Amino acid sequence: MTSLPLGTDKPTLTRDLPRVRNIYNTYYIYCQSRPSWSLFAPARMATDMGTSAVFSLPALRDLNRRCIDLMAQAAHRKTEHPLSLICTVQTDLRASTPASRERAADRAFLLLDLEFGNALWWQAIVHDPERQIRKPSLHPAFPRYAALPLTRATLIAAWRAVCADAYSAEILLGLDATVAELLINLPVTSIDHIAHHTHPHLRPRWADHPAFWRALLRAANREDSRQLSRIDVQGIQLLTGDMLIASADQKAHLRTQSRGLRRLARPTPA
Repeated sequence: MTSLPLGTDKPTLTRDLPRVRNIYNTYYIYCQSRPSWSLFAPARMATDMGTSAVFSLPALRDLNRRCIDLMAQAAHRKTEHPLSLICTVQTDLRASTPASRERAADRAFLLLDLEFGNALWWQAIVHDPERQIRKPSLHPAFPRYAALPLTRATLIAAWRAVCADAYSAEILLGLDATVAELLINLPVTSIDHIAHHTHPHLRPRWADHPAFWRALLRAANREDSRQLSRIDVQGIQLLTGDMLIASADQKAHLRTQSRGLRRLARPTPA
């Protein structure tokens, strides 16, 4: 599992009990999506939200397939792709077939990311989409003609997911809790506008973790169901670790802001 960086808060059972409950319930949903795991599925834990909605997985698999198809198309081009992940797993992408890409996409978590763990970025985007907050080294992972409709579809799927079952959506989509709340309150009519300004940020999840993608593509190419099951578990672990790190980073940022405000509030010496 992804480890917390030095200097960040470690999760405690009391403070992070809702997240523990989310992970437990997500494991239940995941087992239900895998017939071979159904005997090991726990009973669903009751939540204070009282939700009983069923989390829909086919939309995630379709998004995953479109993501991997675009990665494979990029890998077959002669020009070097700006995203280093494509270059690193190029051989495995070129060896993939439509059937193997379908197997790779059949995960119960989203293989795309749209800064879903970055609450501060999303707060700025929701309040001012035209601001177009870009990272200095950001290179679009997909061409605009494909990225724009895929971003729109990803936003619609995320919006529907958090409305149906916000707890599970946080895990399976890698959403920060604040981002999930912003999406729930997002008018559906604003999705096109936000997609237009944010599509350069759409990219494969864990683009800086090529070992995950290499293992996923090779297992799918070999039809290795046992290895794919291990990758399922690894994916849930990575998503959970990402959530805890994002939570710790956000708390650290708020503490820094609070200290700055306290300094500003101090009376100026005469």
